[in-house]
Amino acid sequence: MPGLYNVYNALAALALTERLGVPTSAALASFAAYQPVFGRWSLVRRDDTAVQVNLVKNPAGMNQTLRALGDVPGDKALVFVLNDNIADGRDISWIWDVDMEELLPAADLVVVSGTRKHEMALRLSYAGVADETLATADSVAAALGLAAQRGARRVYLLPTYTALKEVRGALAGWEVVHQ
Repeated sequence: MPGLYNVYNALAALALTERLGVPTSAALASFAAYQPVFGRWSLVRRDDTAVQVNLVKNPAGMNQTLRALGDVPGDKALVFVLNDNIADGRDISWIWDVDMEELLPAADLVVVSGTRKHEMALRLSYAGVADETLATADSVAAALGLAAQRGARRVYLLPTYTALKEVRGALAGWEVVHQ
């Protein structure tokens, strides 16, 4: 799993297992067998295209995700799916608290979708994403189609909570990659 914050999470879990008396070898074996749940850096593939999905629902999570993606070399496309359904929270002002100007990785294509796609597009525009790089899509499937049209082979899909259902549907039939 990418990101320094996941190293911290693993170290905290390892410290807890030690405190609980779990043998270190058993804890490490558990780590080795770990597979992310859908939406937590899960990876799917179809032909030569890989899509990695990570839930983003607040400034801290988005900052950590963008920081991790900044360490990923090579060409990539980013797809943000911002919803404001009850489970997400109606207030999306949190996107302005994300350190996008500092952390947004270079991408060949940035697509926004979701019920608040226009607000996310505006935020990304203010963060410096060029108009020719930024696109909106009416659905996750359309966003993935646009990425495919533009030749994206590595897509990082960053949905809010309620968008995960649509993401799962759009990726149905893709091969789940065990990392």
